[in-house]
Amino acid sequence: MTTIRGELRLEFDDPALQVRVTIVPREDGGELSPDSVVAALKKKNVRAPVDADALEKAFRTLGRKKDASLTFVAASGTAPVLPEAEAVSFEELPVPRRLAAIAPRILAQAAAPAGFRVREVKVRKEKKVLKKAALPFLQPQEEVEVVVEKKLVREAVEIDPTVNATGFVAEGGLVARVKPGKPGRDGRDVFGRVVPIPRAEQPECLFCAGLSRTGTEVRATVTGFLRRGASWCDVVALHDHTLSVTASADGATCLLSFEPGDRVIPPPTADEVLEQAEKLGFAAEGLLARPQIEALLVQSVSSAVGIEDRSLSQSTDGYVAVTVSPDRLRATLSLRKGKGGGTPLTPGRVSDAIRESLVRRYDADVVRRDIQEFFKGPDTELSDYVLAEGRPPGPGHEGSLNWFVNLRILGEDLKAAGGSRAAPAPLASFKEFPLAGVESVCAVAAGASVLRITPGSVGPSGIDVFGAVLPGLRGETPGVRIFEGLEQRRDLVVSTEEGLLEKGTDGTTVLLRVRPHRDAQAQVTISDDRMQAFLTFTPPLGTGRPISAEEVRATIAQAGVVRGIDEARLAAALEAVGRGKPFSRVAIAHGRKPAVAMDDLVTFHVRLATGKALALRDDGSADFRAQDRITHVAKGAHIATLKPPPAESSDAWDVTGRALFPAADASRWLTAGRGVSAVRQPDGTLWFHAQADGELIRDGSLVAVEQVHTVDDVDMGTGNINFPGIVRVRGSVRAGFRVMAAGDIEIEETVEAAAVTSQRSILVGQGIKGEGKAALRAGKSITAPFAEQAVLRAAETVQLKGACLRCNVTCGKLALDSEKGNLVGGEVRARDGIVVQNVGSPAGTRTLVWFGQDFMAREEIDHLQEEIAVFEKRLTELDERARELQKSTAGAPTADRMAIARIRVEKLQVVTALEERRSRLGELNAAAEAPCPSQVVVRGTIYPGTVIESHGKRWETRAEKNMITLAYDPKQDRIVQRL
Repeated sequence: MTTIRGELRLEFDDPALQVRVTIVPREDGGELSPDSVVAALKKKNVRAPVDADALEKAFRTLGRKKDASLTFVAASGTAPVLPEAEAVSFEELPVPRRLAAIAPRILAQAAAPAGFRVREVKVRKEKKVLKKAALPFLQPQEEVEVVVEKKLVREAVEIDPTVNATGFVAEGGLVARVKPGKPGRDGRDVFGRVVPIPRAEQPECLFCAGLSRTGTEVRATVTGFLRRGASWCDVVALHDHTLSVTASADGATCLLSFEPGDRVIPPPTADEVLEQAEKLGFAAEGLLARPQIEALLVQSVSSAVGIEDRSLSQSTDGYVAVTVSPDRLRATLSLRKGKGGGTPLTPGRVSDAIRESLVRRYDADVVRRDIQEFFKGPDTELSDYVLAEGRPPGPGHEGSLNWFVNLRILGEDLKAAGGSRAAPAPLASFKEFPLAGVESVCAVAAGASVLRITPGSVGPSGIDVFGAVLPGLRGETPGVRIFEGLEQRRDLVVSTEEGLLEKGTDGTTVLLRVRPHRDAQAQVTISDDRMQAFLTFTPPLGTGRPISAEEVRATIAQAGVVRGIDEARLAAALEAVGRGKPFSRVAIAHGRKPAVAMDDLVTFHVRLATGKALALRDDGSADFRAQDRITHVAKGAHIATLKPPPAESSDAWDVTGRALFPAADASRWLTAGRGVSAVRQPDGTLWFHAQADGELIRDGSLVAVEQVHTVDDVDMGTGNINFPGIVRVRGSVRAGFRVMAAGDIEIEETVEAAAVTSQRSILVGQGIKGEGKAALRAGKSITAPFAEQAVLRAAETVQLKGACLRCNVTCGKLALDSEKGNLVGGEVRARDGIVVQNVGSPAGTRTLVWFGQDFMAREEIDHLQEEIAVFEKRLTELDERARELQKSTAGAPTADRMAIARIRVEKLQVVTALEERRSRLGELNAAAEAPCPSQVVVRGTIYPGTVIESHGKRWETRAEKNMITLAYDPKQDRIVQRL
């Protein structure tokens, strides 16, 4: 600790807010230290805290400079804080122009200002009160108490009446804002005594007559002229006119309210009224004219009768209209508020108009909010507000032309075809399709298919503003115009006569006709056994070239006919050729048969198809769908027997000159091909058996069994098909026809409203257009690009690349593989569940899906129950019949006893069949009730209107859900959603 020797002096200022310490170093002085200084201050009763930093610094300085005296402030008190006076900020309140002329006169006549101050005083009063007694059963005692109450006393204050400024203020208007002053604060000296605030008088602004102060605001309590002095202000009351311009509740009509004041005051001008109206958003041209407004105000002032909510707007009736576009894809709402004395527009009228329009596809909450905002807003009209928008139908794919002929670009060689012998006969089409417009040609036969017109496909459907479905737009179908020699059969263009097919174009439209043209033809045909030769002659047609007799004989020779020619018949035929008379299959040569013919040696044991293109019904009518073109054979069937030929020879030959001898090898008469076995018997005969189920094919002496039956289209040309093997259809299965096969069925194009049944699988190349009548049943699976309005039954999988629209599906699993794999409408029963893109539609199309149970077993159960009911009924009938016959068994005739025996045999058969079905029914019931591992997987959206069921539990949704998987939980016995 630093110590020095010296003299200590203490000095206190007035009013003792600081104590100053002076230390004078002296050798003869006392010993000084910081503690001794603090002790000296306490001895003087200093209570303020000592500045320890200043004390320590002083002693360090004295330690360095021992000969110099030092003075410092050792302790300080707190100085008093002076109060701040309040500050008044007056508003700019100019005198209106219309009152400027009368303001000086009214102010000059006004009384002098009177200043006053309100002071609060305390007043002591005596008050009688009841005091409770000490005991509850005693009466309360009345006593007199002295209470102190506060009372406001108004005291007059002398002021300088000089007016420094004037203005005008309306009742309730803001006159000034007062910034409150701040109170002062007493101080403390170093001894802890109070240092009082200097008591200076604070100037104050007096708010006199016509003014009221609330907190920091000063407002006028009357309307009049404002006077301001040096320290005062008041209001000289004036009963002024009151003008109010407002908008009606719907904001459409401008309303005037006016309360007249003193008659000496000029009324407001029309410009003041219009200025307020414009601030509210009303245009002057939509209001009354200025003279009319001023007349209203002048009349109100002169009559002292006020105006309340008088319309200044010109009269206009309210208007509401809902307009639907011609394509029904857009509905707009137009509104106009009523103005003036016109019929008002109300929210109720708007709601009625929307309801009566039958528009459905709109967001009611959004429309309601926008209409409310319109009614609350300043706008008077709402034009072409989009109320609802539909979804336009989508376009389909464009159609195409599939040609069946090879057209050649028209060159010089083709231009001369037939032209050297005869000019083309004039045709009606030459005007619209002249020969100069022919671009390409080819020869066609009568009945030949020229091209198939594939129409444009229908695009996705839309929905209009009324909620109705709009059919999808069909893609553009290529334009084709046909003329002579052609006709259109549905989507096929077929030639009706032989000739030259000529093709041209007219813009985007294809022009077609068949111009008669055919060279004369002589055709020689030889029978399969070469025992006959036939000559057919076709005369020339149109510009066709004729044929000579020499050319006919040359044709016969080229065909190899050299023996057995009937010259007489040939001469008659050549004469007909010369006359251009057609004939068909005139026998011109005959061979000589050996003693034994093939028909004498071969015996077929199966029914051979007749090849007829129709079957006769019981009523005698023709059924062109039931044709007899296929010879069915079963595996192991005995097809034919070939006897060995006799050994003797004979002089025999065919029309080609080849000698004929009895064959030593019987296989020359009948040969086994694919699918057929030939087994020689001990007597030399050959037995032919089928090695597989299929179609028996005969080609000359060759017999074979084909397991694949191939056709172009299933239509009138083929009739219905029932085949024990595989069926391949290069085209389509047309409406009304049926295809049944034990093997797979492969269809390259489409299935229309037809029935297709396979014990294995069905594959469709271009889709199923069922029209509500198609039915496809497969023992394994069905595969197609899409399916529309069809019944689909598959024990395993129904797999579609695209959509499944309004179909009835029962299968193991339904898989819609692509992004267009939408399941829309219809019913689906899938044992193993479904995997699709979307289920249902935004329009709420009802779509039902059952899963997780063996539904095909359920169908078989229903069928078995029907059969059981029939067998039980038959059993009852047999029992009743047996009882009737047994009553007369004594002496019964032999016929009755035989009838009883037959009944017993049939009853045994019925009981056996009944037991088999009941046993099978038990197995199926167990299978149908057992839960199958299954789930519904939706990759996209599942829409309201979809119902999902499993084991009697239902799941539905009222809102769209995305990327959802559903499964049946046996423990919870409900359908649950899985992640």
